[in-house]
Amino acid sequence: MKESIKFAALALLALAACTPKVEPDPEPEPDPAPVLGESVILTEEAGSSSTVNLNSSAGWTAVSEDDWFSVSPMGGFAGETELTVTAGSANSDIRERVGYFEITVEGEDPVRFYVIQRGARGLELTTTQYTASGSAGEVEVEVWTNDELTAGFDQTWGEIADVEYGVETTLLDDGTTVSELQKARISLTLEENPDIFNSRSGSLSLKIASGDEKTVPLVQNYREFFRRTLALRFTATWCGYCPMMAQSYENAAEARPERFVPVSLHAANSDIPSDGISNLEQMYRIGGYPSGVVNSVADVQNNDPEIITPVLTGLVDEACTLLPAKTCVSAESAFSGSSLSISGTLATREELPYRVHVYILEDGIIASQTSYSSEYPGGTYYVHDHVQRCLATGTDGILVQGEDKGYAEFSVSYDVPAGRIEDSDNAYAVIFVTYESDKVFEGGVQYVTYRNYGQIVDNVFTIPLNGKIDYEYEK
Repeated sequence: MKESIKFAALALLALAACTPKVEPDPEPEPDPAPVLGESVILTEEAGSSSTVNLNSSAGWTAVSEDDWFSVSPMGGFAGETELTVTAGSANSDIRERVGYFEITVEGEDPVRFYVIQRGARGLELTTTQYTASGSAGEVEVEVWTNDELTAGFDQTWGEIADVEYGVETTLLDDGTTVSELQKARISLTLEENPDIFNSRSGSLSLKIASGDEKTVPLVQNYREFFRRTLALRFTATWCGYCPMMAQSYENAAEARPERFVPVSLHAANSDIPSDGISNLEQMYRIGGYPSGVVNSVADVQNNDPEIITPVLTGLVDEACTLLPAKTCVSAESAFSGSSLSISGTLATREELPYRVHVYILEDGIIASQTSYSSEYPGGTYYVHDHVQRCLATGTDGILVQGEDKGYAEFSVSYDVPAGRIEDSDNAYAVIFVTYESDKVFEGGVQYVTYRNYGQIVDNVFTIPLNGKIDYEYEK
């Protein structure tokens, strides 16, 4: 058997050696570029004509596959000849139509003459409705036209700022003629929509010099609530890996300062334990330290800040696009040194039972911190920021029934335990709103485990212990 196998192998080698090498077919040569004569420009009307002077060294023939124009004469002898090119029909499209004919002379390369018939004067919209955000500012509307354009708007909350023609042009097939059909841009200045729940609309009128006129609705949306992200970090002074994760959170706060709200939740046996930490560990199924939970949808575990920082900022951006805020808070707070009171109004887009939560946080707490990395050092005088000191509304928050496009008032009164806050000048409150959810949010940020914690954080707000916040909107 071994000998027969060896013989078969040798036979195969011999066969391979005798088989001629098959070369792949060469790539076909591209067609040579045609020799171009001058382009013939016709107006859009039927019967429009133009002439071309031809000087041939020998007999010639005109050839064309296009049937919408004619060339006369179609052939001739050596010498000068005037060719007449005539459009057989009107061009009813606003775009030019382009064809060509070729002059062939025996022994010479054919010469191609492009024929371009301009389009009918007209106006073409890029959409059936234009939309704008609810914020004050300038919105741009684009249309296609081949004529002088004027624009008007029928509402006092908007006015035409500018009309610019030729913001985008195209070359036709001859490579030298610019299409008359060009993009025009109309700039409108809009006032802020004062209604935070309903959009409003007006009519944009567009007219070209030849008389064509179109009216298109422009809808200004209601103002979107400004969306922030709640980023919980479960940590402890004895946790040697926690300074690394703290750095990731600080990086994210620097990268998204207006949207990223970090909260440090210290373990019960930490030197600075957070209020209600055992219940929070159970609610978020914390199995080890450090751990992160973002917007009550994403489980974030520790890793190098180069990895976790973009994870956190990605979750912030994802919330803005996939979890836009349904709620916003206007509130006023008062702190006496021993008690905190907050009275507020919750603006809601949907009729849902919401829960309002209030944490009291403190920055600048000096306490020891273990670290296993010299790159992220700890020490005896480590500065701890964003430390949750009090659960002013308990673990579950307070129930507030939201309306469809409505408002609901809420109030919080809380007696701060003596000594709980070291320096009230460094303390502030975080208000966040949640709603129930029985599904895992389908996000797409890498290095994240999306979980169902029974709720989703809809929005987050920070307020001084003695201060006021108003509704905020996306720009």
